[in-house]
Amino acid sequence: MGNLRLYGSTSGYTELAPPAVAPDGVLVLPSGTGTIAKTTDQGLAHINTTTFSAVSSVSLNDVFTSDYQTYEINFRVNDYVTSQQLQYRFRLSGTDNTSGAYTCKGSGGGASTVNVNRDNQTIGQFTNNDGPGFFTFRVDSPALATQTRSVSVGMNDNNARVISMAHLHTGSTAFDGITFIASTGNMSGFVSVYGYKNS
Repeated sequence: MGNLRLYGSTSGYTELAPPAVAPDGVLVLPSGTGTIAKTTDQGLAHINTTTFSAVSSVSLNDVFTSDYQTYEINFRVNDYVTSQQLQYRFRLSGTDNTSGAYTCKGSGGGASTVNVNRDNQTIGQFTNNDGPGFFTFRVDSPALATQTRSVSVGMNDNNARVISMAHLHTGSTAFDGITFIASTGNMSGFVSVYGYKNS
């Protein structure tokens, strides 16, 4: 049996050598308020998954907190029509933020190139008439009262066009939720929210 290393929360470790006498299989931990970090405590923490069907929008409340700095949102839209745009608004206390603070810039490549350049809008945008597909939206510090930065990447089902966007909400606002919106008609699919663990 090798030595046991106990790592600290910042750096370094303490190494314990096994006793000369064969152990009895019991690990005794000191009492107190400390915790043990498991390998399952690292990586992404699942927060919410919502399935929606034939709706014009879907709202997620209480998914952003100070527990995590960065969030990843994966969403699949199955059946909205190609003339729709997939849009979003951040939320606080169950209400969408409609201030003219949304800036979105990006492009999509494939059969043709679609550029998006929107400044100081009342709604954010993921696509430009690209049809259904799968998207990943990564949001930095939405629960802090500061500008909210995010990036998204996705693809549409019609011609496998890649769509990459940078997003900025310029208001110094803390958010706890988000709404996904079809610019016209209805949509179906699912959305999952994860928090990035810091350790």
